[in-house]
Formats: sequence, structure tokens, C-alpha cells
Amino acid sequence: MFVLALVMGPGPGIYLINPDPGDPEALRSIFGMPIIYVWASFWFIVQASAVALSYFLIWKSSPESSETTEA
Repeated sequence: MFVLALVMGPGPGIYLINPDPGDPEALRSIFGMPIIYVWASFWFIVQASAVALSYFLIWKSSPESSETTEA
């Protein structure tokens, strides 16, 4: 999921939503914000969610052994 967000955010994914400059009816904004800004912000949220979910679900710290080994 994180790699997909890395590729789609600033990479070739922008070409999917970038409006044609010659098309007068092209959608250029969503809720008053430029569509490219919304696109990049969405993929940033996906990346941040992937990191947060990985932190809480995958990267659990294991308790350190309190025993010491003597040689």
C-alpha cells in the first residue's frame, strides 16, 4: 500500500487527474482546492495511514530478556 501511494502521489498518477489545458470544461478544483493538491494530499494521507497502521500492528516491541548471560 505504501509503495503504491509513493508511485501514485507525485509520480505517474498525476497524469490521471491532470486536466487538459485546452479543455474549457475540465474539472480543475474540488471544494475550491486545485485538483492536483487534493490528489497529492490524498496519497499523503494514505502513506501516513500505512505508517501508523504498521507501527501499531506490525512493529510491536518484544520485551527484553532480564536474564544476563555470563561467559
